[in-house]
Amino acid sequence: MSETAPNDQFARDLASLSGRHPILDRKDQLVAYELDVNTGPGGGRQRFEIARRLLDHASFATAKTIFFRVDPSDLAAGHHHLLPASRVVLCVPASGRALDKFIDAYAHLAAKGYTLALDGIGSGAGSTENTSNTLSYASFVRLDLNAISDEERLNALVASLQKRKIRIIGTGVEDPVRREIAQRNAIDLFKGFYFLKPRIVPRRQASPLTFSYMELIARLNAKNINFSELEETIKSDISLSTQLLKYLNTPALGLREKVTSLHQALVLLGENEIRKWASSLIIGNLANACPDHLNTLSLVRARFCESLAEHRGRTDELLDHYLVGLLSLLDVITHQPLDELTLTQGIKPAVRLALLGSRSDLGQAIALTRACERGDAVAASAFAGRLGIDHAHALALYNQALVWGEQLHHGTRNATKAA
Repeated sequence: MSETAPNDQFARDLASLSGRHPILDRKDQLVAYELDVNTGPGGGRQRFEIARRLLDHASFATAKTIFFRVDPSDLAAGHHHLLPASRVVLCVPASGRALDKFIDAYAHLAAKGYTLALDGIGSGAGSTENTSNTLSYASFVRLDLNAISDEERLNALVASLQKRKIRIIGTGVEDPVRREIAQRNAIDLFKGFYFLKPRIVPRRQASPLTFSYMELIARLNAKNINFSELEETIKSDISLSTQLLKYLNTPALGLREKVTSLHQALVLLGENEIRKWASSLIIGNLANACPDHLNTLSLVRARFCESLAEHRGRTDELLDHYLVGLLSLLDVITHQPLDELTLTQGIKPAVRLALLGSRSDLGQAIALTRACERGDAVAASAFAGRLGIDHAHALALYNQALVWGEQLHHGTRNATKAA
């Protein structure tokens, strides 16, 4: 497989990306990302230059709206003009001691076609009464649900904002309970990682199809399977073999010749690459009824864990690392416990134990993945240290996996929908 390495400038820009956080709607569909760019003390213009290059890069840009934090000092310096009004929502403070002099700047931004999201409403001095001037220019308000414990007050605040036709983003939505509170109070956009918490359905057995797919993944990745047996295993599932051939010929994989048979694919790519792509397609099939971003995130996790093994010279563990990342969202996708799903004979014990939270290198790899997802620098630094990897380099690898996963997701989605 041909993987395009990011150019030097893009690689440096990715290294400055400290977070790309999803914003979801009431159906848990991805509608936007919030970008965090960290350039160290000062930041200033450089933050905006990096954000603009990331938005412009073909491998990173998506059709999604981007939310980006802007300080009053950035407005005064005019840095916001570096970002295209058609692609971004500027997150600006709703209140503050020096804010009055920036009201005209907010009016100017709105007149130039920029969309504004206000931060700080509902906490401290940020009531709707104290911020009525700034609300006049806002299309979104971000409410930190952790700062508003009184649900009656939350409901009144939401009603007041909705009268102004302002859309509300609930932030700090870290679990399904918090999401339910937000939805009950008519908040329709959510930022937080509640969607990574599995919603296990008690006493409901996984479907026969789920177990069939798990058994197929186990057979594909069995240690003692040979070349011919691997080919026959894939051929035994007509849908999978059709999807795989279509997938291997997508531009994202960058193969130089058309693949017309499974035998040719195995010779061209090797057994482990075919195991990876076939397993990825199976997870794509399982996730077909789920929001798209879960499949993308499975691929991101798989690639990041694999790249950690590559960086550490663990070439004999590449497939295990890939599988740990790929399977780590199975409980979220199927609403079934991981310990039951991974009982399938053939799933390696080391892979299963890592998925269940072991402190092995595989377990540390998936823990580091979750920390990078959340932008938790303290936890990420600790887990990276246990693996002997510099935190900054681990973050760069994760951001490269983000790009890779986004590209590959389109290939798996097209292949699974077409077959």
